[in-house]
Amino acid sequence: MVKPVIVFAHGAWHQPLHYLSLLRSIQAKGHTVVSPVNATLDLKGSSAGKTCQDDTKVIRDAMRPFLESGEDIVLVCHSYGGIPGTDAVEGNTVQERAAKGLKGGVKSVVHIASSALPQRGMCIFDMVGGGPEPWWDSDGTFGFPNQDGFDKLYSDVDSVTKAACTSALVRQSIESFRTPNMYSAPEVKAPLFYVVCDEDQLVPPAGQKALAEACKAKTIHLSLSHSPFLTDAGVRQLMEFIDEAASVTS
Repeated sequence: MVKPVIVFAHGAWHQPLHYLSLLRSIQAKGHTVVSPVNATLDLKGSSAGKTCQDDTKVIRDAMRPFLESGEDIVLVCHSYGGIPGTDAVEGNTVQERAAKGLKGGVKSVVHIASSALPQRGMCIFDMVGGGPEPWWDSDGTFGFPNQDGFDKLYSDVDSVTKAACTSALVRQSIESFRTPNMYSAPEVKAPLFYVVCDEDQLVPPAGQKALAEACKAKTIHLSLSHSPFLTDAGVRQLMEFIDEAASVTS
């Protein structure tokens, strides 16, 4: 039996290498894994002014060859990735494609402490008081966590892992945080799953729970921080949930 492709929508400032332990575990289960880099990351000095819709295009482009070959996909969204990830799903679920006589599609979506926004026309800043929070800084063009942000992102990992993850973060276009979404999580025509991180110091767990309830997602709670994929226990528990999402009938 062909296993679904797992496509990742990354959190703000993060690269694929941040998720490496989880990606390898998924690959070891026989899945093809695609982990595209967000267009809004300033890796090449060309991301100024880019928005979440540029990241949506990256995710759609990553899914396209698998959709064209009729394969099933599980989309995994971490944090900010819930916004472009959700937008990328519109029209691409198994249910929507089947209605057009097409095979394959997104069969489920897994949100990890994710911005699974409950309605259209919202952005990250709408959820945090209208602008950057105290734990990150902005020069008006880019945003990037400060030391307090590093501590909140990686509050339960060892110092070596924290240092490595911090050094790999990349500043991100500020427009990605204030450009509204085009599609909402409750509208997604596929089963939704949500991982609430109960020790999260970045995104309040109560807020995560509210987002999960708004989109009627199946929910699990992990006693871990905002980046549960950085601990062995977190990877094991995330793998169990992703396995469930991969086996669900759309």
